[in-house]
Amino acid sequence: MRASGDWITAVPHLGFSGLGHGADPVSKAFDAHRLTAQRASGHGSCFTPGMGSTANLAAVGTGDYGCAGSARQLRVS
Repeated sequence: MRASGDWITAVPHLGFSGLGHGADPVSKAFDAHRLTAQRASGHGSCFTPGMGSTANLAAVGTGDYGCAGSARQLRVS
């Protein structure tokens, strides 16, 4: 999940001796189930109450995976 306009896209995804960001969890190579960040913009807005991304994070945190909106289902990259 990454919101449009998120500045983190400009940060190199590198890791060295346990420091850095490491692999990009949104990349296809990471092979994670991507959740939608639809309607969110910027780095911190994924945690704004009422956003679909907040509901996704809550669903994953409570183990209700079937309620989490998939980026693949919604054709969001």
